[in-house]
Amino acid sequence: MLTTRIGQAVAVIGLGAAVALSPAAARTAGRAAGPPERPAAVPVPAISAPHGNVGSTHSPKLLRLLAGRRGMRPDTAADAGLAEGIDVASGQHDNGATIDWPQVAADGYKFAFIKATEGSYYVNPYFASDYAAAKAAGLAVAAYHFANPSYSGGTLQADFAADEVRYAADGKTMPIVADLEYDPYATAAHTNECYGLTPAAMVSWIEAFVTELVRRTGQPPIIYSTADWWDTCTGSSTAFTADPLWIASWDVTSPTLPAGWANWEFWQYTSTAGVPGITGNADVSYLSDAMLDLLAPGVQSGRAGTQAALQVNVLGADVSSGISYAATGLPAGLAIDPASGVVSGTWPTTPPQTGIATITAQAGSGATGSTSYRWFVHQHVRLVHPRAQTSISLGPAELQISAADGLAGCTLTFSATGLPPGLSMTSCGKITGWITRAGDYPVTVQVTDSGGGRLGTASFGWTVRPAPTAGPTESVPLDGTALCLRGQPGGRGVTARPCDHRADQAWTLTTTGALRNDNRCLQDQGKAGTAVALIACDGDGPQRWQDIPGTGLVNPGTGLCLTEAAGAGPATPVKEAVCASPEGKNPAGQQWTLPRVALNSGIPGYCAAVKPVASLPRPEVALERCSGTAAQDWAVMPDGTLRAEGKCLTTLGAKEAGPPLSVAACDGAVSQQWQMVGGPLGAQFANPAASLCAAKPAAAPAGAPLALEPCDDTPDTTWHVN
Repeated sequence: MLTTRIGQAVAVIGLGAAVALSPAAARTAGRAAGPPERPAAVPVPAISAPHGNVGSTHSPKLLRLLAGRRGMRPDTAADAGLAEGIDVASGQHDNGATIDWPQVAADGYKFAFIKATEGSYYVNPYFASDYAAAKAAGLAVAAYHFANPSYSGGTLQADFAADEVRYAADGKTMPIVADLEYDPYATAAHTNECYGLTPAAMVSWIEAFVTELVRRTGQPPIIYSTADWWDTCTGSSTAFTADPLWIASWDVTSPTLPAGWANWEFWQYTSTAGVPGITGNADVSYLSDAMLDLLAPGVQSGRAGTQAALQVNVLGADVSSGISYAATGLPAGLAIDPASGVVSGTWPTTPPQTGIATITAQAGSGATGSTSYRWFVHQHVRLVHPRAQTSISLGPAELQISAADGLAGCTLTFSATGLPPGLSMTSCGKITGWITRAGDYPVTVQVTDSGGGRLGTASFGWTVRPAPTAGPTESVPLDGTALCLRGQPGGRGVTARPCDHRADQAWTLTTTGALRNDNRCLQDQGKAGTAVALIACDGDGPQRWQDIPGTGLVNPGTGLCLTEAAGAGPATPVKEAVCASPEGKNPAGQQWTLPRVALNSGIPGYCAAVKPVASLPRPEVALERCSGTAAQDWAVMPDGTLRAEGKCLTTLGAKEAGPPLSVAACDGAVSQQWQMVGGPLGAQFANPAASLCAAKPAAAPAGAPLALEPCDDTPDTTWHVN
């Protein structure tokens, strides 16, 4: 996956190795080694600065502190019978290693924390597969986000994590974790272990992260930290003590807690345990015997008059003994078994009905816990069959499947098979995404309720036509020089020569992301230090390029940048190189500017357009039907700006959602800086100062001004520059 910081290089991960890549390629490359449905990526070069700790579970300092006992259990907990769990990151897959999750479960471990994201620049490429495999092995799981408050805002990082994790209460999943600890990049960034923030600023950052994560998931995050870091970096804040605490502590008898917390829920006591199924050292944590965690089962629904069955899961406890259950708010006809925690019976025969049930449990030790969920009783379901669909490859798609059940809102569960590559369906029946390959696809949709019974199916065809190969033709200059990219005669590659606007410096940027010169395309060779080629156009990934603010001209498949070596002669071929540079400095020789192109919305057929308004001093930017006019031509600039009609996209200094976006004279202000997150299709443009994204407001019609909005991964907030 990749992303970038305006004016700075970043780390990008693919297949477990990190490399500086474009911001837009982040999500694609980061998912490369994920579950089978995610497309594979070409292996990328080894890691480079500045984010070299992304593959680790925690910061080097914390791992050293937790290594003191070499995996020995704390003295007072050794015989307490506490449930144990592990936490892992991509580093557990180094050198081809795998995690045998059934073996981890068989050895008695009950839960797993899996690193999903870091900052707003990294996605663990093994997260999705480990997350699913740990659940399948019977472990309770939670994703965790390693916070980097010096990089971007709390709201943006919460959205970044939520987009990747896609949290759903399913009776097997704990809330997302906010990992707040020592800055592993303090030396390189010239900050400190508190990311250069004052205690007040750190508390504000955490508040923004927590607030947005609650909005996105409905659950407050678990807080991971140490007493030392928390008390130092937040000024001993007690603002978050209602949230569950996962404490990292190297104390021998009991963990030292941060200010305000009277109890811990999880205690990581070592980073050097030996765990069957995992190669090398592993992090291990206890679950407190003072806590009883009932995992939220999520929404439950059933057809009137049918049988219901729901097992309420308790983390770390043996549900066959020592636990007693009770329930309130269940629909008539359903009851909970006080010994097993199974809710069963017959759904009421008079739909529609809805309500909220609360399950409480108590262990023999006196520990208690509770969870609530909403339930629905629906009538016969009528699935609306969609018509055949037609789309364009490398473009967006959006389709809502509906099923009437007599209830308002999302009460059923939808799934689909056969979707065009790049598309996915939410559990509420909305199909979105950016299609990656042309072809004919037979799609089948199925709708169920929480009982799992098939309530309806529908099939339809989806035709995806090839993307157009036309596009704007301009020179490709190297920022800060008088050089332009030049195609050499006879297919001998490319060089950088003084800009003279000759035909061999005229490049066409196609919808596919290809750079074409004289009917030949720029070809990535997949190896740093190798000269790029200029060969027959075939539309494959090695011929797709993306210009990323602050990073360079990147091939999203490999994460390599087009680079002109300093002092190279006029006949020296332009080569590929790792997109890397010291923190705070743009990569030399990598800042190319592609021809101006459309800024396509995730809403099919719409583009961002400059729209003068007589009553306003600055032209607004609105979402309008794509027309190919000059008002819809945008340039992604090396300085981190997005430009149209010679002006820069600006937030006007706004730091809250709502105010419209406009274009104004370019002045280098932070209100004109944009960070590209995700992609290469369906990227988001975030303003780091506001921690919000350029978007069509969800409630606004097409044609309304764009505004700063939370960075939800929806069609309203996603874009493609092509």
